[in-house]
Amino acid sequence: KVTKRLDANVDKTKPEAIRYLPQNYFEQLTNDIEIEAFRREIEDVVFSHVDRTDRMEKDTFVELQEFKTQQSAQEISVLKAKLRELNIEIVRLEEQADPLFKKKLEEELNAKKDELGSLDNTKPSEVLKPETETPEQKKLSEKIAQLTKQAKQLEESERNTVEIIAQKKNKLQKLSSLQQSVSAMSAQIVSQKLELKSVCEELGLNIEAIVKAEINTHSIEEQSLVLTTEIQVLEIDNKKQFSNEIDFNMLASLLDLRAACAYIKERVIELKEQLDTPQRKYQTYLDKLAKWSKQREDIIGNEVEPRSGTIKHLESQISYIDKELSKKLLTARGARKEISEKIFSSKQKILTFYSELKQSVEAKLSLVRTSGFSVNINASFVLDQSFSKLFLDFIRKNRKGYFHGANDPKQALSLLLSEVEWNDFDSIYKFIEIAIKKMEVHDGEPLSIKEQVSDIKHFYDFLFSLEYFSARYELRLGGKNLNKLSPGEKGLLLLVFYLQLDKDDIPLVIDQPEDNLDNESIFTVLAQCIRDAKKNRQVILVTHNPNLAVGADAEQIIYVQLDKVENYKFTYESGAIENPRINQKIVDVLEGTQPAFIKRRLKYQI
Repeated sequence: KVTKRLDANVDKTKPEAIRYLPQNYFEQLTNDIEIEAFRREIEDVVFSHVDRTDRMEKDTFVELQEFKTQQSAQEISVLKAKLRELNIEIVRLEEQADPLFKKKLEEELNAKKDELGSLDNTKPSEVLKPETETPEQKKLSEKIAQLTKQAKQLEESERNTVEIIAQKKNKLQKLSSLQQSVSAMSAQIVSQKLELKSVCEELGLNIEAIVKAEINTHSIEEQSLVLTTEIQVLEIDNKKQFSNEIDFNMLASLLDLRAACAYIKERVIELKEQLDTPQRKYQTYLDKLAKWSKQREDIIGNEVEPRSGTIKHLESQISYIDKELSKKLLTARGARKEISEKIFSSKQKILTFYSELKQSVEAKLSLVRTSGFSVNINASFVLDQSFSKLFLDFIRKNRKGYFHGANDPKQALSLLLSEVEWNDFDSIYKFIEIAIKKMEVHDGEPLSIKEQVSDIKHFYDFLFSLEYFSARYELRLGGKNLNKLSPGEKGLLLLVFYLQLDKDDIPLVIDQPEDNLDNESIFTVLAQCIRDAKKNRQVILVTHNPNLAVGADAEQIIYVQLDKVENYKFTYESGAIENPRINQKIVDVLEGTQPAFIKRRLKYQI
């Protein structure tokens, strides 16, 4: 005999000595948290039915799952990285496709054209070149024209040099990124080889002979050094002293070009001061005209490579939006769908692992199936309980839209989710497209999804990466899962699970399993399961139902009586069903006394 008080502390680090299913336990499984815990228990039970030769020397379901699905997990990780990069591009394209973006460009273009019109109205009044001029004045004019041309050439060289330096620095940055990527690849190979080394040694293999990777970054370093030197040459200040004899065409450094240009302009100013009044007026006109022409060119822009903000650039952007953008956006979205489908395919490999593992359990469950009672374990994709919260957390609460607070967003989302078949990619993708379309219009008015979502890029990452559902086991009765069953169906289904599938041999204690169950199910299904289960473990039931006590052929009956008058005194009496006293107690308590039982028998015409 072992005596314990009910208020005694329990050492929770010890393994459970019994499995206890309390009264109303099955009704509690409507709670999402409880269902998640129960799914983990299903996984453990399924694992217990896996043949030891198929366990790959793993001790738990989780370890076997990780071992068997490692490749799929790596595939999904790579695909998600590609998806995140593509979503950056799609968000950029969608911003350009927004009608407001085009309207903004058109307004900028109109403003630039107005600016050009205003500038054209301020074109300097023409001053004719003096017809008569002294040889000295003529010589000065020619020198000024020559130097002005030289200054213009230097300014052009300066602009070209700036472009060349920018291109070289851009290329140098790409080389640096390439160097880092290659170094990371090298480190990853070393890391993965170390991970695989123990497996190879266990199999008598040499990882160095299997994986040979040669990484040579010499060409990258060499090209980077050349570019760095070239940039230094173009940016160095040689502090040159300029004179009339210097060949300005030989200058290469950006600072030298700027200094030379400043030197020539100073020379021009000095020479202009030596001109007579008519010539000075003419030169002033030429300066104003040159300045006006430069301003006009800056507004219109270059035809080949127009600068940002010029008329040519704005026209080019609007033309791109009208002719090419929609096709480019369609292509990018198509590529994103392909990546999502590949992620789904990789997840299906994990689902296949679940399906293969449950075959022995299915064979066990087939023993209790009848025409009216079909129970099975289904491996399928199940939506994570946190999905609705994560989805709605992206939605701005202060913007109108389909998922706005006033429209009961949880209910709106639940209606969309109720149509999704999570084992079918097309159904899942249709849900994503519908959810996005719902956010793009409200009460017939077009809306911008970017205004409704706090972080559109991460929202797309979340939706299209398909992280929010995963492979799970579900206990089903007649094709319906736990959430869709009545309390009675749920109770019967779970009792069959614990009695028929649980291979643990510790005592199973069940408090009033007959709650919400009809007597036919108790006798035809439950009693049979109890008779099978007690061959391997002790089953203790607290019950008021004779079909369980008698139909399940109990080895021992414990009759409990409570005397409230005698200070709530409990008395116990035990024995086999065939014990006359116990037999009488069964008839009195469970059948409502012998006359009641006889009366029912006669009414049934048995």
